[in-house]
Amino acid sequence: MKKLLALTTAALAVVSFVAPSAQATRLDNQFFTAGVSLGSYPAKDYYYEDKSVVNVGVFGEYHYRLLSDYGWYAGAELNAAWGKNSDYKVSSYVAELKTKYFFENSSRVTPYVGLGLGYGKFRAKLGDGETLSDAGLTYSIQGGILINNFVDVGLQIRGFDVSKSNDTVSFENGASNVSIYVGFKF
Repeated sequence: MKKLLALTTAALAVVSFVAPSAQATRLDNQFFTAGVSLGSYPAKDYYYEDKSVVNVGVFGEYHYRLLSDYGWYAGAELNAAWGKNSDYKVSSYVAELKTKYFFENSSRVTPYVGLGLGYGKFRAKLGDGETLSDAGLTYSIQGGILINNFVDVGLQIRGFDVSKSNDTVSFENGASNVSIYVGFKF
């Protein structure tokens, strides 16, 4: 996960210096995005048993253009996700600083890549009522498309630098969440 994050960071740094496309449709200098996500907390990260947890979430993002001639934005994201299976309930709450590069062009579809770094809380509640929770550093990578300068669709992978365990559940080596999302730009 950390190698993928480093590779994505390097790729984002390279594309941020690429000249803007001729006659590209420019995005606003600042905008908000809000939406919902559907994801999974992979079982291999947390549980001694092989039981992934599907989750649903909500998010809000703010974007601010850093350079007037490039599609490079900085901003922030607030994200909350909840999931459960027959044995566990899992939740996460995240606040991250983000950077995204939008490949502005003359079509209706604007692809982008992004990175995030922040702070989050990860919690697992067991069927017997016992709760394990920890807070710490979060990091994320994402890629997506903005359709008609309004609908935002993408994939995000987020890691949590947290550590807790007991006889049933463990996230000693961190935790992760893989999700697809749909949002709306306004």
